[in-house]
Amino acid sequence: MKKSLKKTASVMLAAMLGLAGYSTVSAAGTPVKVVLDGEVLAFSVDPIEAGNHTYVEFRTLMAKLGYQVDYDIATRTAKATSPQRQIEIALDQDTVLVDGNPVDGRDQIRLVNGRTMVELQLAATLAGAEADWDGATRTATIRRWPAEEEKAVRDVFNKLLLVEAAGDGQGLFGLYTSDSPVDVEWLASDYEKVRTKTTFEELVIESISDTEAVVRVKEVAVKISGGFFPDHQAELRYLLHKEDGQWKIHDYEVLDEALLDPDGLFDQAVEVPDEVESGLAAMLQAQYQAANEENVEAYTEMFIYESEEAKEASKARLRALAEQWDAVFSLDRWAIVEFNGSDEAAIVFSEIREVKTEDGPYKSKFIYLAYVKKIDGKWLMESGIYELYHETIE
Repeated sequence: MKKSLKKTASVMLAAMLGLAGYSTVSAAGTPVKVVLDGEVLAFSVDPIEAGNHTYVEFRTLMAKLGYQVDYDIATRTAKATSPQRQIEIALDQDTVLVDGNPVDGRDQIRLVNGRTMVELQLAATLAGAEADWDGATRTATIRRWPAEEEKAVRDVFNKLLLVEAAGDGQGLFGLYTSDSPVDVEWLASDYEKVRTKTTFEELVIESISDTEAVVRVKEVAVKISGGFFPDHQAELRYLLHKEDGQWKIHDYEVLDEALLDPDGLFDQAVEVPDEVESGLAAMLQAQYQAANEENVEAYTEMFIYESEEAKEASKARLRALAEQWDAVFSLDRWAIVEFNGSDEAAIVFSEIREVKTEDGPYKSKFIYLAYVKKIDGKWLMESGIYELYHETIE
């Protein structure tokens, strides 16, 4: 029994000595932060310090760098693979293999809480990246591409914010490629109607090549003054191309979007003549009556379509939905948020939709933005309606 206790104590002592000098925080209590291409990384085991070195969890870091990571328990070997290279490290070896070639890894690999930890600078170098250390903020910054290229890409988004702050619609054209599929003219026209302020909460460069860059942005955009604007937060992925040696936005996609104040949309109502308000109210009431009566012909006559083919396609979809759904639609509230003084307007309206299914009934609320025109004395709605908000009520 005494021998067993002595052995256990020795193992515990060895473990304590093995972690001696390791620390995840400074004397001032500031944790070590690792930033990869603008993204703060979260690890299963926090970064640790030993002497002048910082050690990070191998699996998480390499996965973020685009590697597939596997671990062989029998040989205690971790292998990270990408299209460019293969990295192999073993806990009981002083040599790291990169594409089969040995690299000195003496005192660069540790096992902490069952996780393989690798010295940060070594890990970055093995992966073909660069790492910098800022002692003042205790931040390790890793870059997968030259710092000047990263700065040039980030400058595009700094200019985007400056153009927005100045309300410079024409300046926006200079930030997009000449062959961009984005309707930049439409975006620029909005600068003349409304002033907004966008804040980038996160800007992560996902890749940079000689001719193309991909950037993911999380932003919050709010209205400062002017016309209608739905305050929102969004996540977007931008595609940048090089044109005449300069990085420019070529395209973007919205990955996620959410309104900050759905009910506040109706507070942006504008004043219009009584006959305009009554005419639009009559149009909406007629639409909902036709929808509940499943009168597809009457319903589609209240919309503007690009072509007869588009109109017929819409009718076919509506008939298919009518066969699938047992639904009741009701207009909750609405407001006119833009008016050109004569025959064009924009409206927001909320709809309560009650649907009966095999699993039981459920109720939802939708908020839409629609543009309307007065043609031959009759208000009609453009067929492209924008869903701004959706929630399940019960």
